[in-house]
Amino acid sequence: MAITLQSQIVRSSEPMSAASGDGLMMFSAEKGRYYGFDDVATAIWQRIESPTQVATLCADLQQAFDVAPERCQADVLGFLQKLEDKGLVRILE
Repeated sequence: MAITLQSQIVRSSEPMSAASGDGLMMFSAEKGRYYGFDDVATAIWQRIESPTQVATLCADLQQAFDVAPERCQADVLGFLQKLEDKGLVRILE
């Protein structure tokens, strides 16, 4: 399913995670894979612990990282879509 700015998104509870410097390391036992997140990806992961609208997430990130709205939206939508494709986030109806 395609993620849009109006989508409500929440992270999956399955992967285990631990802080690693400025980032985050995750392990999905279900998939047998490790994932490493940088500081921006970690900020996204932390903000989607509870259901969050993507537009709200982007607004928060624009302030936190001083990034242009168009760039932020494109990057966040692409990143969230990759997470959804891997089963690491869920889109809520």
